[in-house]
Amino acid sequence: MTDDGAVYSWGSGKRGALGHSDSSDHCQEPTQVEGITNAVRVECGTDHTLVLDANGKLWSFGENTYGQLGLRTDT
Repeated sequence: MTDDGAVYSWGSGKRGALGHSDSSDHCQEPTQVEGITNAVRVECGTDHTLVLDANGKLWSFGENTYGQLGLRTDT
């Protein structure tokens, strides 16, 4: 997360854990997660990511087998 609230991710992108529009397995360079511009907090799990923005909106992406994305579903 940058000082201006942009979020960048890289590494293993399996199951969409990096928040990029593609599901490529690896991203070797920091790449901005599109659509998130005013992040205030980022938390990462093994295969998922949660981002809270300044307006209180919670973004979640990645693996959801156990409902860890908070979507009321496990898909």
